[in-house]
Amino acid sequence: MKQISVSAGILVNNDNQILLSQRTADKSFPGQWEFPGGKIESSETAHEALIRELKEELGIDIDNSYLFKRIEHYYDSFIANIEFFLVDSWSGELSGEEGQLVRWFSVRDLRDLPILAADNPVIEELQELLR
Repeated sequence: MKQISVSAGILVNNDNQILLSQRTADKSFPGQWEFPGGKIESSETAHEALIRELKEELGIDIDNSYLFKRIEHYYDSFIANIEFFLVDSWSGELSGEEGQLVRWFSVRDLRDLPILAADNPVIEELQELLR
């Protein structure tokens, strides 16, 4: 089965809200919410991919981040190996640079959203952490 390596950012603002982006209609799993990020290129580390992806997707530069969790998630046609980084400091004006909707959510609001399956275990941990 095909495997992909992904880096994802968990952005937390001063109100302990979490930033999610909604997958566009032209992507797999359209309409589902996810942590911003993307595939790790063969020439880069997970952290380098995070820096690149958040610049491309959100228009921001990361000032401070650290590894929060690694997971392996099995989808029907591939396995996703994801490294999630907690990002608590960045610079730049946050926006959906690729036409995707981005929004801040409180942890209690996350229960009612269609969340990408691979992100659910992380959300459960964040709900404990950010109560």
